[in-house]
Amino acid sequence: MKKIYVFSSIIAFSLIHAQVGINTDDPKATFDVNGNVMIRTVDTATPSSSYDFLVRDNATNEVQKVPGNFSTGAVNASLVKVEDRNGITLIDGTMFAGWEKIDFSPASVKIDDGNNFTVSNDFYTVPTSGIYEISYEFRYGTGVVVSALNFSGTESIGILKHNGGNYTVLDERRFAGASIPVVTSIIISDTSINSVYRLAAGDQLSFEVNRGGLNLTLLNRSFASVNIRKIAD
Repeated sequence: MKKIYVFSSIIAFSLIHAQVGINTDDPKATFDVNGNVMIRTVDTATPSSSYDFLVRDNATNEVQKVPGNFSTGAVNASLVKVEDRNGITLIDGTMFAGWEKIDFSPASVKIDDGNNFTVSNDFYTVPTSGIYEISYEFRYGTGVVVSALNFSGTESIGILKHNGGNYTVLDERRFAGASIPVVTSIIISDTSINSVYRLAAGDQLSFEVNRGGLNLTLLNRSFASVNIRKIAD
């Protein structure tokens, strides 16, 4: 009986510590499943920072864990929302080839948990390098401007990127327009920029208007909105 007991113990120990394969004769891990896995019943859990995700490595087929980062206090520190609905003030842009910066008030800043938007100079400073999603909407007056037939200009909105005292036009959108022969010109003065950009830490962005031949009388009914967030490294 003792011999049988010892032999059984050895077999049990081997099974506990051996590699087990399902649908495979050559397991590559302690537990190797060659096929789909179904779980019919799963308990509901409350999100927690202690949880991890299980993912499959396509190269090795191994299951690995990725930190879940379920912390409820996590904030995207790049996120900014600035909006002005009560009229717009433009800062003279003589140094920037006709571009005039929107002068946002402190009340215009709706979200800025990372303190990246500075109202004193109306710059958004990029906190970390990566890819950013930016939307910039501007409406001049009520969105439609009727002008004289001889009206001319390059009315547009733009995002300017400043670095080391220099600037470049990161993106630009012109206002749409149409002419009615012998009568007048109509400008659809409501436009927006919505795109993604690769930016470097320390870049400064300003949100500007090139009025071309538009006058200033409609600025008290104008609207501007800017939304920024980092979406990838």
